[in-house]
Amino acid sequence: MVLPASCVFCVCCAHTRTQVDTYIKAFYLPWEELPRWAQVHVAEVGRARVVSLAEAMAEAYGIRRSAKVTLLERLQTALAEFG
Repeated sequence: MVLPASCVFCVCCAHTRTQVDTYIKAFYLPWEELPRWAQVHVAEVGRARVVSLAEAMAEAYGIRRSAKVTLLERLQTALAEFG
């Protein structure tokens, strides 16, 4: 993410950088910790990004399809209220 020089220290960009940092670090969490992370961070990153993260992690970690489907169903149920 490239920021304009005048925007390097503004509060809105610092918040955005924090969100991006949190999202990237989540990719490296153990697969089993993703549901807990999602419940804590869904309000800040959004439901669609949490599901996308789970999809990307499953692909990268070689998670079996059945385990991925099970986790995604759990996430969909747990995060349904966040639209």
